[in-house]
Amino acid sequence: MAEDIKIRIAAETEEAKRKLKELQDSFRAIDQHVKMAGSGAGSLGASLRALAPAAGVAALGIAAIVTAAAATAVGLFNLTKGVATTGDELAKTAQKQGIAIDTLSELKFAADLANVSFDSLTLGFKNLNVGISDAIAGKAGEAPDTLREIEVELTNIDGSARSTSDILLDLADVFAVMEDGADKTALAASIFGKRSGPELIPLLNEGRRGIKAYQDEARRLGVVFDKDLGDSSERFMDSQTRVKYALDGVKMTIARELMPVFADINNSTAEWIGKNRELLSQDIKGFLEGMINFGTAAWKTLQPLAEAVWSIASGLARGVAVIASIPEGHFDFIFEAALQNSQNLNESTKNYNEAVQQVNEAGGVVDQIAGSIFGASEK
Repeated sequence: MAEDIKIRIAAETEEAKRKLKELQDSFRAIDQHVKMAGSGAGSLGASLRALAPAAGVAALGIAAIVTAAAATAVGLFNLTKGVATTGDELAKTAQKQGIAIDTLSELKFAADLANVSFDSLTLGFKNLNVGISDAIAGKAGEAPDTLREIEVELTNIDGSARSTSDILLDLADVFAVMEDGADKTALAASIFGKRSGPELIPLLNEGRRGIKAYQDEARRLGVVFDKDLGDSSERFMDSQTRVKYALDGVKMTIARELMPVFADINNSTAEWIGKNRELLSQDIKGFLEGMINFGTAAWKTLQPLAEAVWSIASGLARGVAVIASIPEGHFDFIFEAALQNSQNLNESTKNYNEAVQQVNEAGGVVDQIAGSIFGASEK
């Protein structure tokens, strides 16, 4: 029995080595085609002087390969950003309200289940904090007067203010035993604010026990943000802001260099139109037909290249999706899918290089058409 197992393991090992070699050979072929694509892109721009976007299309082909191959990484980044966005909001709100971030995230979970918005929860906390502070200081006002009237404990034995979350739970017990109606709505508005107070009633109706049960459930589900996660979220979002400003700096630098160039192009275009307005008005039909012929020839020239680029991008995206859908542990399926995907990519990159060569060969025709249009207009 043990010998049979050894033989089977050895056979499976050899099969895995064979598949790995096939995969390596396929990727070597892809590497050669990609290198050819890079060299072909340079001659492509020279062949299509009349088609300024041609070099951009070639560059787009390489960019599409990289973008599609990174689809999984992008998905993970977006997942991280989504968590960080929530964590950053909770961390900053907790600091403003003077409440621990884990308690705030638990109460956010409870509010969501009670169909109470986070905005209403945080605004209610803000108004409650002001009312507590005023009541402790002996100030008069709607909120402090109401808090003193219902005799909710606002301070600890040492005279310090109790936590807002504990006072909220005490108030929830008051609301839980009240009949729904105008009196309850008025009480909520006086303590938590005219806008947020009534909206908090579904949460307050749960009482201390119900809200604590929601908080316990949030911890069991692992959706509570602690201080470490909140700090990490803030650092991540700050880094995102820095990247945005860095990119703005790049855009400003590029724009600074290109503004004079485009200004010259605009001025030259205006000058050309001014010199040729009589010719254009006399032979506008012929000019437009020439432009249509130019556009048609340009599209026919670039169409094979565009199709090849799309084939590479869509093929890679499908391959990533197929591999990602394979259950964990099925390495034989992963091998087969990766090999098939690499072979498809090999064929697509080969077609891309052939398309670049066709564009180079056809570029002269486009040049001639462009010359017949614009050259004739200048005569």
